[in-house]
Amino acid sequence: MADEDTSSKQSSYDSTGTCFAANPGKFLVDEYRKILRKVQDTSPLPRNFPRQQLFELYVCRTILFAAFTIGIRLGNLSILYVPISIFGNTFTVTFTYVVIPIAGLQIIVSYQRGMITMHEMRVLVITWAVLAGMFSEACNINYVLGDSGQPTYFMPFLIGITIQAIGPQYDKDRKMLVGLSVGSAVVAALTLHAIFDQITFATILGLTVSCLNATIALQLCLYDIIHGKVDIELTHVFGIIIAMINHLLVCRITGRYVDDPSANDISRAMPLRDALHI
Repeated sequence: MADEDTSSKQSSYDSTGTCFAANPGKFLVDEYRKILRKVQDTSPLPRNFPRQQLFELYVCRTILFAAFTIGIRLGNLSILYVPISIFGNTFTVTFTYVVIPIAGLQIIVSYQRGMITMHEMRVLVITWAVLAGMFSEACNINYVLGDSGQPTYFMPFLIGITIQAIGPQYDKDRKMLVGLSVGSAVVAALTLHAIFDQITFATILGLTVSCLNATIALQLCLYDIIHGKVDIELTHVFGIIIAMINHLLVCRITGRYVDDPSANDISRAMPLRDALHI
């Protein structure tokens, strides 16, 4: 039975890698449709749902988003504006929002096809997350945010803890389970901002987008675990890609444009990230 499961998983890995290599565009469209189907699933959790596995996944997610946050902090340094000054803004934006996401997906596909080990995949994905944060910030280095929100990359851990605590009582009500789990992280983020008097439009915007992001991520993880799928690694990478887009939206909508990128070295020493890292 174990051999059959391994063979089935390897076949799925090979299929994923082949589809991505043959036609990346079609692969992304198909993944988008899968995501919609998974997010809309509100069926009860099975009696033997492996809650510990979900918690471990959220610990991994916390580490990955912490790496992304470190990248953003490093990206605040004006020296990283050099890529834009050398290659131009168009090239840098294209590299950040096209090449880097594809590279992240390629790492997972390489692992699923047996080209790299799990240890190598983890190291590469963490490094990739740091680079994703750095270049996301480099592309927005001219946009200064008006507040300095507290880092909340630990929010996935809080979601995992909440699911562990309340899961048995709400396994039959998926909507309530997801709502309370994500809601606990949002309330914690709002509390932090309230304590430091940082409830602003940017805060509300970031939390709103992040709430949607966290809900989608939790639904994807639940679906993959219940159905024994092999897309969990892809779910983490997609989470970082969505965080990149969230960061872009918050900076461009709520940020103040400055001509001198070096101004961000000080003014964004503690940049707003609210629950972008849920």
